[in-house]
Amino acid sequence: MPTMPIGDGRHVYYAFDRADDADAPAVMLVHGLAESGEAWADWVPHLRGRFHVLRPDLRGYGQSTPLPAHHAWHFDELTGDLAALVGHLGLQQVDLVGAKIGGTVAMRLAMTRPELVRTLSVVGTSPDMSFMAARGHGWVDMIAEKGVEHWVRETTPRRMGSDLTPDLVEWWIDLMSQTAASTLQGFLKMVPTVDVSDGLGDIRAPTLVITSSGGLSAVDDVRRWQLRIPNSRLVVVQASSYHIAGSHVDRCAEEVVGLIDEAGR
Repeated sequence: MPTMPIGDGRHVYYAFDRADDADAPAVMLVHGLAESGEAWADWVPHLRGRFHVLRPDLRGYGQSTPLPAHHAWHFDELTGDLAALVGHLGLQQVDLVGAKIGGTVAMRLAMTRPELVRTLSVVGTSPDMSFMAARGHGWVDMIAEKGVEHWVRETTPRRMGSDLTPDLVEWWIDLMSQTAASTLQGFLKMVPTVDVSDGLGDIRAPTLVITSSGGLSAVDDVRRWQLRIPNSRLVVVQASSYHIAGSHVDRCAEEVVGLIDEAGR
């Protein structure tokens, strides 16, 4: 099983599909809350063959070592893991793609380790997670009382909107419900403290911001912070979901591949 140690006997799991061309660009896909690298399964056919495709499970998630509820989460642990994984695999740079809070992680990595990021794409995300303060604490209590699957089912209609078939909705519920309750309980306490807005102007990679008409924030609000990123552009997808990396794979992947191709010219 491909893993990278992160100390204290813990590890981060990753899936890495290499292209036949050793010099092909490497695309790193960073998942969001209560997910794993498997969240990008439907993106892989859009990328396989042309790119090396790297799908890490963030610390605590998926097949990475679960973390206890009392773990003192620090946001830069996540970016540090990703930077270490790039080195672990002998890569020079990645085309970095993140969804939901995975996009926030990706922005932070692009700010702090710009030499590692050739292009940046963030999908259905926000640089400032303070709006999660009220709901985050309620979710911690819900998970403790009724379990992860109950929380996932309660929150999926807002996350996925009406854009998926019932079978796909159940696929997402099953994927997210596999997350360790202890990881979520600790992580959700950290989320409202995350705000990388001050560093948006430090992002140097060509950047694509994809949001939806039914996003976490109004399109005009997203445009305001997107314009603070040099060499960035905004794409708006008409959708009732905010997790458009999951609900509108074809459109989002097409936009991301277009940015990567532009950077390679």
